[in-house]
Formats: sequence, structure tokens, C-alpha cells
Amino acid sequence: QREYYRKAVKLTGIFEKISPGNTQKGKVIIEDISYTGLGCRTLTKHYLEKNDVLQLNFSLDDAHNSQITEKGIVREIRDRYLGIEFQELSQHNRKLIGFYLLPMFTTPEEHTQKREIETPDTRDPSPDHMAENPFR
Repeated sequence: QREYYRKAVKLTGIFEKISPGNTQKGKVIIEDISYTGLGCRTLTKHYLEKNDVLQLNFSLDDAHNSQITEKGIVREIRDRYLGIEFQELSQHNRKLIGFYLLPMFTTPEEHTQKREIETPDTRDPSPDHMAENPFR
């Protein structure tokens, strides 16, 4: 069970390895995002290892196509799939991602549709519902 909600997405981005060793750059498709990190798939073969530090650059598909640039640590690798934990989200990006993760608002049509409300049957099945009333 995860601590934070993960939103399934399909966003394009770029990664660049910035931890010591050979530098690598590449394109990624981000498949899910949460407050603490993201899951992405590299478009080409990579030579990343667990605990490598990456610079990530991507745009959210929100109303403003908000640009996010953050550092993350590779926590999981499955072939071309990477699980990345954000190092320290800036206050600005924390807000952007926080709003982005909010559940989508319902459309106005859903509020205007007439829904039939079934009234519950509150009748007492016993013939004399006052028979057991001690306050009678």
C-alpha cells in the first residue's frame, strides 16, 4: 500500500544522469506520478543503476502545461521501466503536482441530471409498533 495516491498519466519528458560516472540523456514516457515520485519508461536502452541521480524535465498536461524540472533518485529498475523518487520537490512544483493530483471535477451535466431517489421503507413490520414501547 502506497502512502500517496498515484495518478496514471502519459507524459513525455527528458532525463539526464547527474550523479558521478558516465553521463546519460534520454527521453521518457511518464506512466504515473505521485507526490513523492514517478514511474517512467525510457524510449531507448539505458545504463542506469539504482541510486543514480537524474535531472527530470517534463510538462504536466494541465491547463498551463506546467513545466517541472526536478532531481530524482532511481529506486527501481525493470528493463526500461524506472521508479524514481523525487529528491526534494520545490515549493512551486509541490503545489503544481498537488493540484495536478486532485481528482478531476465532475462535469456540469452530471449535476443537472435528475436522479430518482428511492425513499426507504420506514414502516414497522409489526402490527402494533407501539406494543414494545416502554414509554407509553
